[in-house]
Amino acid sequence: VGNHYQSHSKGMNEKEIIEHLEIVFNDITDFELVSVNNPIFDLLHPKTEDEKNKFFSIVDNVKLFAKNNDLIEKHGTGDFFKLTKKGKKLKKLGSYSEYLKYIEKKELESKSKVINNSGIYIESNENKGTQSFEKTANKKQVNAEPNSKPEQKSRLKKILSDPWVIGISLVLLAAILNAERIKNWYESIINGL
Repeated sequence: VGNHYQSHSKGMNEKEIIEHLEIVFNDITDFELVSVNNPIFDLLHPKTEDEKNKFFSIVDNVKLFAKNNDLIEKHGTGDFFKLTKKGKKLKKLGSYSEYLKYIEKKELESKSKVINNSGIYIESNENKGTQSFEKTANKKQVNAEPNSKPEQKSRLKKILSDPWVIGISLVLLAAILNAERIKNWYESIINGL
């Protein structure tokens, strides 16, 4: 146990912090009453003043790391915390490395999905090649959340349904993109009037 203390200094590296964080998370039985101190104390049993200082340094580093990564939040007036949603996920997955893999996978999934303005889910995967809009857009329909401010919704609906707004938007889009097809299509509509 004495050698274990020598490897820890005030400036702990992330690997050491994560090792102790996992000890804390393995000890959790109540998500609302999480102690960082107790499991680390049970592991180290500090007796000398130097060992106690190192113990408190480890505890402080683990608490700071867990708070900064939104894994725990203060609970009550004592030295107890409760798990956040992310903390519960880490507890469920069993290790910080598994938690990081989960987060990375979620980020990749969210980057490959786009929801356009009309609420149509489009999956974008550059490796699959191009797909027709109809095939891609019809995969899944996403319902927008209800608007809690109907007066704003109706004003926005009025603005967006105005033919002048639509026409000017198309002309601007065509000008920005220099899209001859859009310009020709819009001009054919105007000429047809």
